[in-house]
Amino acid sequence: MQKQMSKMEMTTQTAPVLPARGKPRIIESSQLFDQHHTVTILHQGEQYTLRLTASNKLILTK
Repeated sequence: MQKQMSKMEMTTQTAPVLPARGKPRIIESSQLFDQHHTVTILHQGEQYTLRLTASNKLILTK
């Protein structure tokens, strides 16, 4: 009988783990947005939009 893997186990097995590179960078959202409500992020040739909502939440979309 095979054990069914949880989502966490499947993610751990399929996603490569990047090596630690010291302390993570901390950037204030006010520095990113600078009086705007959206920021476009280019990642590996793909554009993503980081949006600040009216309720002060962050939403990242492709």
